[in-house]
Amino acid sequence: MNRVALLLALVLGGTGAFLLMLYKNRFEREVSGGQPIQVLVARDAIPLGSVVTQENLTVRRIPEAYIEDRHVRIEDAERVVSLRVSMPIRPNQALLWSDLVAATEHRRNLSALIPAGQRAVRIRIEDTSSFEGLLRPGDRVDVLYTPTSEMETKNKFTVLILQNVLVLAVGADTGGEFAGTDRQARAYNQATLGVSVKDAAILTHAANTGVLSLTLRNPDDIAVSDEPDRATHEEVLRRVEEVSKKRRTLPKESGPVPIN
Repeated sequence: MNRVALLLALVLGGTGAFLLMLYKNRFEREVSGGQPIQVLVARDAIPLGSVVTQENLTVRRIPEAYIEDRHVRIEDAERVVSLRVSMPIRPNQALLWSDLVAATEHRRNLSALIPAGQRAVRIRIEDTSSFEGLLRPGDRVDVLYTPTSEMETKNKFTVLILQNVLVLAVGADTGGEFAGTDRQARAYNQATLGVSVKDAAILTHAANTGVLSLTLRNPDDIAVSDEPDRATHEEVLRRVEEVSKKRRTLPKESGPVPIN
């Protein structure tokens, strides 16, 4: 009888200890934010406009309660490799979908491509600025402005108003997988740019008072130029005159040498 009671006590004690351990683990998960989820973080700094590589990434466990839809989970690692970042990523910073120029069609909603703190502004551009359809979402451009007021030609000018601006869309093309099959989506004379709130106001005013042109940048070139950013009609004429003088001073090509 004592042996049965002892065995029963051991079973009850073991069951109680097991239930207590389960409760303790559950309590700890709830207090800490839930089940840990593996997300991708930057192993080292990823500069603005750089391509994400496997070597750039590592994994961190974050409690489920602190996970957002913007976090890139470990199972999506293959989808983000080879994409460019639309803002600089610091070491140990979590990688977010909003930091990337997304690759798949369902991630190509325009609003999802706008970097945090920026705004999307659609502008009409000169046909030459579209590079005959070669301008693509994800490219970086500088913006030139030429006012179209009634000022005399000699007083006209062109000025660089924005540098290193991200192209979010060209026409209705946001860079998705099927966008290239729809010719109507490729309205080359319209571009949607991602800019700051202040620059959005400047860009809108410039679009309403003049002509905007884009110059295409190398994707790896993110430096901001300190060179003079304004060209006047007088300066253009001066440059034409300089080029003409150089041509006049070049030695003329000699004709065939006669054979005696």
